[in-house]
Amino acid sequence: MARRHVVEYFLEQQALLVEMVGLLEQYNTAYEEGYLSDEQLETVKKEIATCKDNYEFLAYIMMLLNKPNRKSKEETTFQKGLYERVKGKSREAIYDESKNALANVREILEEADRKMKEELK
Repeated sequence: MARRHVVEYFLEQQALLVEMVGLLEQYNTAYEEGYLSDEQLETVKKEIATCKDNYEFLAYIMMLLNKPNRKSKEETTFQKGLYERVKGKSREAIYDESKNALANVREILEEADRKMKEELK
């Protein structure tokens, strides 16, 4: 994978995260008004964590690509943890995981919107 591919992929993940933040504003309003349950809250937290973790992983890769060479090659605990978390996952698998998390949050928000519309009738 060339550097430009990594940058493109990072920007795709960043767009997903920005979209997730926009949905969170809607979610917060729906939750405060009581249209979403605590179970849905836990589901959304889990999905948000998935997107955030994938974004952090790619941000770390971008940081490594942009930092100058250094003499020390010691692997930090953080690096080992990232490697273990994504070991065996492909680019498509990580992207699909984030995209599915976003779709799940959208689904929950659509359900909350339906509840709000039913109450308004």
